[in-house]
Amino acid sequence: MNRTVKSMTPSEGTHMSFMEQNGLLQICFMTRGCSLGREGSCTMCNYGLTDCTEYDARQELSRILDDQGNRNAILLGTSGSILDESEFGRDRLKDVIDEIRSRERIRTVVFETSYRFVDDDALEKLSALKDRNVIVEMGLESSNPLVLDRCLCKDVDLDRIKECIRRIKEYGFKVYLNVIFGSPLLSIEEQKEDTRNTVEWANTQGADGIVLFPLNVKPNTLLWSMEQSGAYIPPSHKDFIDMLSGIEKSTLGKIFLSWAAPDSNTKVFRHMPTGYSPEVG
Repeated sequence: MNRTVKSMTPSEGTHMSFMEQNGLLQICFMTRGCSLGREGSCTMCNYGLTDCTEYDARQELSRILDDQGNRNAILLGTSGSILDESEFGRDRLKDVIDEIRSRERIRTVVFETSYRFVDDDALEKLSALKDRNVIVEMGLESSNPLVLDRCLCKDVDLDRIKECIRRIKEYGFKVYLNVIFGSPLLSIEEQKEDTRNTVEWANTQGADGIVLFPLNVKPNTLLWSMEQSGAYIPPSHKDFIDMLSGIEKSTLGKIFLSWAAPDSNTKVFRHMPTGYSPEVG
């Protein structure tokens, strides 16, 4: 398992960053920042805060899609959640969806969001892409309430995530859940056990894909301060491989690996499961 270091490429003259990996074009819209981050949530996240809120998202998306040629799978994200109305308004979301609809070549679209912002209004707007492979990707991180609260400082309602999964699937969309490996304040064996348990929880709840995030230490986060003081040591590649070896083979086929550049404040990129096709997700 090789770790490749890459970062998102700012697109000149736009308020977006993008990169392509394994056939998936990942696009990040600049926004005022994550709502959860503004509340002081999450020990590990920092995608920054900006005042870039007023721009023509559809026009800029169109420019990137033109420049990038024939892509059939894209991932749309922001500094936080693309379905968060306070960060990326629903009119803007509709404009982006309309642009994607106009491009028959694009068959798979992934929307990154917190479960908090998954509601019927958002899902109805995504339904305009009902002839495509629509995936809603949500942050789970851990299925252990103590890890979520004490280690990650993230308020996650597991029952609400279950309900969101049900609603998303009722609309005919797929669900991917993000899972962390390397939560602080746990021993390496506890980290492995927590990730394995969370992967099994996600699988049991019907997740179509499970995106594993080995923690990337970002500057100006609590996790970064802990690492600087010696209170946190990221797990090694060997630890990661050992953790994966304890997951059922039937589940491994659902797992996507996401890695982030260690010297970058940018989004992650993906290693897809064996046999992945953008046409079918």
